[in-house]
Amino acid sequence: MVWSTIEWVASKFGAFFAVFGICLGAIGASGPIVGWMPPLSPLFYALFILIIPIVALPAAAYSVIFLEENFARHRRESKRFGGFAYQEMNHEDLAPALSMFHSQYKDDVSVSIYESAFGKCPDGWKKIVSVRTREIVGYFIVLPLSKAGEKAILDEEFLFSDPSSSSLILSEFLKFRPVYVAMICTIGKPSKNLKAFALKKLAQFLNECKYSTVYARASTGYGLGLIRKHQMIRFDGIDSYELHKTYRKNG
Repeated sequence: MVWSTIEWVASKFGAFFAVFGICLGAIGASGPIVGWMPPLSPLFYALFILIIPIVALPAAAYSVIFLEENFARHRRESKRFGGFAYQEMNHEDLAPALSMFHSQYKDDVSVSIYESAFGKCPDGWKKIVSVRTREIVGYFIVLPLSKAGEKAILDEEFLFSDPSSSSLILSEFLKFRPVYVAMICTIGKPSKNLKAFALKKLAQFLNECKYSTVYARASTGYGLGLIRKHQMIRFDGIDSYELHKTYRKNG
C-alpha cells in the first residue's frame, strides 16, 4: 500500500516536471516573453529541472510513508480502544467512582473527601466510560500541589484520605509546578486494553500539564511496576522500590 502510493506520487511529479520543462522551452523560444526573466544560461534551467525532483521526490515519499504509518496506527488504536471514551468527571460521578475504589482498596476515603478535593480542582479528575454501557469503568485523579502540598509530600505527611488534603492543592494547574497522581482506578479485573487506555490518557494529561515534578505512591504491586517502568525514583534517594513510598519524576 505504501509503495503503490509512492509510485503514484512519483508519476504525478514526473508529469508535472515534464509539463514544466515544455513550458520553459516555450518561454525560451519566444524572445518577447523572456524579457522578464533574469539573463541566466539554459544550463541553469536544465539543472533546475533536474535538481527539484531529486529533492522533492524523497520528501514526498517520506511524507506519504509518515501519513500511512499514522493512519495505520490510528486504525489499530481505534480497534483496540474503540470501546472506551475519555471524559471529564462531574459531581454525579463521585459516588460510583468511590464505590469502585472501595471494591479494590482498603483505604478509608469518604465521599466528603472526594467532594472537597473535586470542588477545589475538578480539572484533574478524568473518567473512562464504556461506549457500550455508558458506565464508568475507570478513572484517574491528578492534583496540582501548592508549596505546602509538595512539602507535605516530601515529609510523607500528605494523605489523600486526610480531610485536610484539599487545603494542600491548588485550584488550577500551573505550568512548571508539581503535581501528584492521587488515584488510578479501574473496574474489577480490567482488560489489558482498558489498562493501556487509562495509562495512555494519564500520560497525555501529564504531558499537557507541563509539570516540574510528578509525585506518586504505589499501594499495589501493579502500581509499583508502573513506577518502575517509568523510571520514577524515590524522593529520599534510596535505590529500591517498595510499596507505600513516594516516588518522583522531573518534567
